[in-house]
Amino acid sequence: METPTTYAARLSRYIPSPTKIERLVEVEFGAGRAPALHEIAEMRYRVEQEAKKLKNASVPKPVEIPHLHLDALDFRPRALVKDAAPAGTIQAKPIATPPPPRPIVEERSYAGCGKRYRPSTVELNEDYTPPERVWGASSIIAAVSGVFGILPGELLGRARATQLVCARNVAARIFIERGNSFAQTGRFLDRDHTTIMHHIQTWEPRAKRFPDMVRAYDRLAHLTRKAPA
Repeated sequence: METPTTYAARLSRYIPSPTKIERLVEVEFGAGRAPALHEIAEMRYRVEQEAKKLKNASVPKPVEIPHLHLDALDFRPRALVKDAAPAGTIQAKPIATPPPPRPIVEERSYAGCGKRYRPSTVELNEDYTPPERVWGASSIIAAVSGVFGILPGELLGRARATQLVCARNVAARIFIERGNSFAQTGRFLDRDHTTIMHHIQTWEPRAKRFPDMVRAYDRLAHLTRKAPA
Protein backbone atom coordinates (compact mmCIF):
# COMPACT_ATOMS: atom_id res chain seq x y z
CA MET A 1 0.00 0.00 0.00
CA GLU A 2 1.33 3.42 -0.94
CA THR A 3 2.31 5.82 1.85
CA PRO A 4 2.45 9.64 1.74
CA THR A 5 6.26 9.47 1.51
CA THR A 6 6.34 7.05 -1.44
CA TYR A 7 3.54 8.99 -3.14
CA ALA A 8 5.51 12.25 -2.74
CA ALA A 9 8.64 10.56 -4.11
CA ARG A 10 6.70 9.39 -7.17
CA LEU A 11 5.27 12.88 -7.78
CA SER A 12 8.74 14.44 -7.45
CA ARG A 13 9.83 12.63 -10.62
CA TYR A 14 7.69 14.89 -12.83
CA ILE A 15 6.53 17.85 -10.68
CA PRO A 16 9.30 20.37 -9.87
CA SER A 17 7.47 22.38 -7.17
CA PRO A 18 7.69 20.96 -3.59
CA THR A 19 4.66 23.01 -2.49
CA LYS A 20 2.57 21.56 -5.31
CA ILE A 21 3.66 18.04 -4.33
CA GLU A 22 2.76 18.74 -0.70
CA ARG A 23 -0.69 19.99 -1.73
CA LEU A 24 -1.39 16.92 -3.88
CA VAL A 25 -0.29 14.56 -1.09
CA GLU A 26 -2.62 16.33 1.36
CA VAL A 27 -5.47 16.08 -1.13
CA GLU A 28 -4.86 12.34 -1.44
CA PHE A 29 -4.09 11.40 2.20
CA GLY A 30 -5.50 14.28 4.23
CA ALA A 31 -4.15 17.48 5.81
CA GLY A 32 -0.93 17.12 7.78
CA ARG A 33 -0.01 13.75 6.25
CA ALA A 34 2.46 15.09 3.67
CA PRO A 35 6.22 14.95 4.31
CA ALA A 36 8.01 18.15 5.27
CA LEU A 37 8.95 20.56 2.51
CA HIS A 38 12.68 20.01 3.03
CA GLU A 39 12.18 16.25 2.63
CA ILE A 40 10.26 16.79 -0.61
CA ALA A 41 13.01 19.18 -1.79
CA GLU A 42 15.61 16.47 -1.10
CA MET A 43 13.55 13.98 -3.17
CA ARG A 44 13.44 16.47 -6.03
CA TYR A 45 17.19 17.11 -5.69
CA ARG A 46 17.95 13.38 -6.01
CA VAL A 47 15.76 13.18 -9.11
CA GLU A 48 17.63 16.11 -10.69
CA GLN A 49 21.00 14.53 -9.86
CA GLU A 50 19.94 11.25 -11.51
CA ALA A 51 18.81 13.18 -14.59
CA LYS A 52 22.19 14.96 -14.77
CA LYS A 53 24.04 11.65 -14.56
CA LEU A 54 21.98 10.21 -17.41
CA LYS A 55 22.52 13.35 -19.47
CA ASN A 56 26.29 13.35 -18.88
CA ALA A 57 26.51 9.65 -19.73
CA SER A 58 24.87 10.27 -23.11
CA VAL A 59 27.13 13.22 -24.09
CA PRO A 60 30.02 12.08 -26.35
CA LYS A 61 33.55 12.74 -25.19
CA PRO A 62 35.14 15.91 -26.63
CA VAL A 63 37.61 15.50 -29.48
CA GLU A 64 41.19 16.09 -28.38
CA ILE A 65 42.84 18.99 -30.25
CA PRO A 66 46.56 18.51 -31.00
CA HIS A 67 48.95 20.76 -29.12
CA LEU A 68 49.72 24.03 -30.95
CA HIS A 69 53.03 25.81 -31.04
CA LEU A 70 54.35 29.03 -32.63
CA ASP A 71 56.30 28.67 -35.82
CA ALA A 72 59.83 30.07 -35.44
CA LEU A 73 59.70 32.01 -38.76
CA ASP A 74 56.32 33.70 -39.03
CA PHE A 75 54.89 33.15 -35.54
CA ARG A 76 51.71 31.58 -36.85
CA PRO A 77 50.17 28.72 -34.82
CA ARG A 78 50.73 25.41 -36.60
CA ALA A 79 49.43 21.98 -35.54
CA LEU A 80 51.94 19.24 -34.81
CA VAL A 81 50.93 16.92 -37.67
CA LYS A 82 53.10 15.03 -40.16
CA ASP A 83 51.69 16.69 -43.30
CA ALA A 84 51.89 20.25 -41.97
CA ALA A 85 52.73 22.90 -44.56
CA PRO A 86 56.33 24.16 -44.55
CA ALA A 87 57.05 27.33 -42.66
CA GLY A 88 56.44 30.53 -44.60
CA THR A 89 53.75 29.05 -46.91
CA ILE A 90 50.10 30.00 -46.88
CA GLN A 91 47.70 27.08 -46.85
CA ALA A 92 44.11 27.65 -47.97
CA LYS A 93 41.44 26.64 -45.50
CA PRO A 94 38.88 24.11 -46.72
CA ILE A 95 35.46 25.54 -47.40
CA ALA A 96 33.02 24.27 -44.81
CA THR A 97 29.97 22.54 -46.26
CA PRO A 98 26.79 24.15 -44.93
CA PRO A 99 24.50 21.79 -43.05
CA PRO A 100 21.39 20.59 -44.90
CA PRO A 101 18.20 22.56 -44.17
CA ARG A 102 16.03 21.19 -41.41
CA PRO A 103 12.87 19.54 -42.74
CA ILE A 104 9.58 21.25 -42.01
CA VAL A 105 7.59 18.97 -39.73
CA GLU A 106 3.92 19.46 -39.00
CA GLU A 107 4.43 18.33 -35.41
CA ARG A 108 5.36 20.84 -32.74
CA SER A 109 7.52 20.22 -29.67
CA TYR A 110 6.36 21.75 -26.39
CA ALA A 111 8.93 22.40 -23.64
CA GLY A 112 8.37 20.31 -20.55
CA CYS A 113 6.03 17.82 -22.20
CA GLY A 114 8.54 15.11 -22.98
CA LYS A 115 6.46 14.11 -26.03
CA ARG A 116 5.42 15.54 -29.36
CA TYR A 117 1.78 16.41 -29.98
CA ARG A 118 0.24 17.36 -33.30
CA PRO A 119 -1.22 20.88 -33.20
CA SER A 120 -5.02 21.22 -33.28
CA THR A 121 -5.61 17.47 -32.89
CA VAL A 122 -6.64 15.14 -30.08
CA GLU A 123 -5.45 11.53 -30.00
CA LEU A 124 -6.76 9.14 -27.33
CA ASN A 125 -5.07 6.11 -25.82
CA GLU A 126 -7.39 3.31 -26.88
CA ASP A 127 -5.42 0.70 -24.91
CA TYR A 128 -6.15 2.35 -21.54
CA THR A 129 -9.10 1.17 -19.44
CA PRO A 130 -10.32 3.74 -16.86
CA PRO A 131 -10.91 2.50 -13.30
CA GLU A 132 -14.44 1.83 -12.14
CA ARG A 133 -14.04 3.95 -9.00
CA VAL A 134 -11.74 6.75 -7.87
CA TRP A 135 -11.02 7.87 -4.31
CA GLY A 136 -9.26 11.18 -4.68
CA ALA A 137 -8.32 14.07 -6.92
CA SER A 138 -5.04 12.47 -7.98
CA SER A 139 -6.92 9.31 -9.06
CA ILE A 140 -9.18 11.37 -11.35
CA ILE A 141 -6.17 13.22 -12.78
CA ALA A 142 -4.42 9.89 -13.42
CA ALA A 143 -7.53 8.46 -15.13
CA VAL A 144 -7.93 11.48 -17.43
CA SER A 145 -4.21 11.40 -18.23
CA GLY A 146 -4.42 7.71 -19.09
CA VAL A 147 -7.30 8.21 -21.53
CA PHE A 148 -5.45 11.02 -23.31
CA GLY A 149 -2.10 9.19 -23.22
CA ILE A 150 -0.26 11.94 -21.29
CA LEU A 151 1.47 12.24 -17.91
CA PRO A 152 -0.26 13.75 -14.85
CA GLY A 153 2.55 16.28 -14.66
CA GLU A 154 1.76 17.39 -18.22
CA LEU A 155 -1.92 17.85 -17.34
CA LEU A 156 -0.95 20.02 -14.36
CA GLY A 157 1.76 21.83 -16.31
CA ARG A 158 1.63 25.03 -18.38
CA ALA A 159 2.05 23.72 -21.93
CA ARG A 160 -0.71 24.75 -24.36
CA ALA A 161 -0.85 21.77 -26.72
CA THR A 162 -4.40 20.99 -27.84
CA GLN A 163 -4.06 17.48 -26.43
CA LEU A 164 -3.30 18.89 -22.96
CA VAL A 165 -5.90 21.68 -23.02
CA CYS A 166 -8.68 19.21 -23.88
CA ALA A 167 -7.51 16.89 -21.10
CA ARG A 168 -7.72 19.76 -18.58
CA ASN A 169 -11.18 20.63 -19.89
CA VAL A 170 -12.40 17.07 -19.30
CA ALA A 171 -10.84 16.93 -15.84
CA ALA A 172 -12.41 20.27 -14.86
CA ARG A 173 -15.86 19.13 -15.97
CA ILE A 174 -15.57 15.85 -14.03
CA PHE A 175 -14.58 17.69 -10.85
CA ILE A 176 -17.43 20.20 -11.21
CA GLU A 177 -20.02 17.47 -11.88
CA ARG A 178 -18.84 15.64 -8.76
CA GLY A 179 -20.02 18.63 -6.73
CA ASN A 180 -16.75 20.53 -6.29
CA SER A 181 -16.70 24.31 -6.49
CA PHE A 182 -14.68 26.28 -9.02
CA ALA A 183 -12.17 27.18 -6.30
CA GLN A 184 -11.75 23.55 -5.19
CA THR A 185 -11.35 22.37 -8.78
CA GLY A 186 -8.77 25.10 -9.34
CA ARG A 187 -6.75 23.86 -6.38
CA PHE A 188 -6.86 20.28 -7.70
CA LEU A 189 -5.64 21.35 -11.16
CA ASP A 190 -3.31 24.12 -9.92
CA ARG A 191 -5.33 26.78 -11.72
CA ASP A 192 -7.25 29.93 -10.84
CA HIS A 193 -11.02 29.52 -10.41
CA THR A 194 -11.63 31.83 -13.39
CA THR A 195 -9.69 29.38 -15.60
CA ILE A 196 -12.00 26.58 -14.48
CA MET A 197 -15.03 28.76 -15.29
CA HIS A 198 -13.56 29.38 -18.75
CA HIS A 199 -13.15 25.61 -19.30
CA ILE A 200 -16.82 25.02 -18.45
CA GLN A 201 -18.07 27.94 -20.56
CA THR A 202 -16.09 26.90 -23.65
CA TRP A 203 -17.01 23.21 -23.47
CA GLU A 204 -19.66 23.33 -26.23
CA PRO A 205 -17.60 25.10 -28.94
CA ARG A 206 -14.53 23.01 -28.13
CA ALA A 207 -16.61 19.81 -28.18
CA LYS A 208 -17.84 20.64 -31.71
CA ARG A 209 -14.27 21.22 -32.88
CA PHE A 210 -12.74 18.17 -31.15
CA PRO A 211 -15.17 15.22 -31.07
CA ASP A 212 -12.51 12.99 -29.51
CA MET A 213 -12.64 15.16 -26.40
CA VAL A 214 -16.33 14.28 -26.01
CA ARG A 215 -15.51 10.62 -26.60
CA ALA A 216 -12.88 10.80 -23.85
CA TYR A 217 -15.45 12.35 -21.49
CA ASP A 218 -17.93 9.58 -22.29
CA ARG A 219 -15.31 6.98 -21.33
CA LEU A 220 -14.90 8.76 -17.97
CA ALA A 221 -18.52 9.76 -17.36
CA HIS A 222 -18.95 7.13 -14.64
CA LEU A 223 -16.36 9.01 -12.54
CA THR A 224 -18.75 11.94 -12.10
CA ARG A 225 -20.65 9.83 -9.53
CA LYS A 226 -19.04 9.87 -6.12
CA ALA A 227 -18.23 6.48 -4.62
CA PRO A 228 -20.34 5.50 -1.57
CA ALA A 229 -18.69 6.19 1.76
